[in-house]
Amino acid sequence: MQPWARSREIEKVKRYEVSADVRAIVRAVAQEVMRARAKHPTPFHGPHDGYAKLLEEVDELWDEVKADSPIDRQHREAVQVAAMAVRFIADVKA
Repeated sequence: MQPWARSREIEKVKRYEVSADVRAIVRAVAQEVMRARAKHPTPFHGPHDGYAKLLEEVDELWDEVKADSPIDRQHREAVQVAAMAVRFIADVKA
């Protein structure tokens, strides 16, 4: 078990039921993680590399927000941000 998975906060979350919309979002993020891994199978080279890729996705989301793009495009970018955060946790090891 990863150290971050042992926190008491995560244990508290287990007591709450996850709503259908959150399950759908998590499913979309998981699918995006797998798509990104298929396209770029090499793990992040370390925290700086992971941060740079995460920041790139945040910048793309910010561009969509500033442009007042349709909410589905903003959501798509937000899913990519979440997917890169997941990859950061999965790829960057101590």
